[in-house]
Amino acid sequence: MVKAFPAGSQNKSWQALLDYQKNMIRAQVLLDKKDFAIASGMLDNTILPARFDATNFFKLKVEAAQDAPAQQKVYGDLLKQTVKEPSDDLLTTLFALGAKLKKDNAQVKADIHQLLDAQAKPVKEFSLKRYGDEKTISLADYRGKVVLLNFWYPFCGPCRGENPSLQKVLKRVGLDKFAILAVNVYPTEDRFVMPYDERQCLRFRPAAWQRRVCREGMGRPRLPDQLPD
Repeated sequence: MVKAFPAGSQNKSWQALLDYQKNMIRAQVLLDKKDFAIASGMLDNTILPARFDATNFFKLKVEAAQDAPAQQKVYGDLLKQTVKEPSDDLLTTLFALGAKLKKDNAQVKADIHQLLDAQAKPVKEFSLKRYGDEKTISLADYRGKVVLLNFWYPFCGPCRGENPSLQKVLKRVGLDKFAILAVNVYPTEDRFVMPYDERQCLRFRPAAWQRRVCREGMGRPRLPDQLPD
């Protein structure tokens, strides 16, 4: 696959994936031979591709860590990855490693919340126009709630794919504790926002994109993207 592309960034991306998979295979062979220290060193020098499922990578790192200091180091790395790109599999792996370090699930969750708090940054106050009644809504309207800023647009495939999951989270947590502000980043698709919202029976708060408020205050979002507050 690497040779199928000309030199350039795309070729480098495939090369990075190939190098990663080769190291994963080599590390597994070393682990099967009980060469834990060598496997651990190889994994320490392995670069995890961006936005890549890290579960198998960290499972190998956990297996390679055979003493408490090594396990503590892997725990710190796995904790950071779980906070950065959470998944049920990563959390399960973190719980299992935490148990080896005499941490119960409650202590592991406390470590997660502590890291989240340490990385949290205040969001500037802002106001946006809500679709439907054109009412101005602001972050202050939701004081006391967890607010998720969801950047999307009606014809975004990944956005449509994740919306049912977000709706389930909203239903589970409750509207009295949690709110989702769904900011449409493509004004050309304004007329499709409410029909889509009503058809899907979403309980989000659809709001219109404002360049100055969103881009300058929060940076340029990927799509889909979420910013918890």
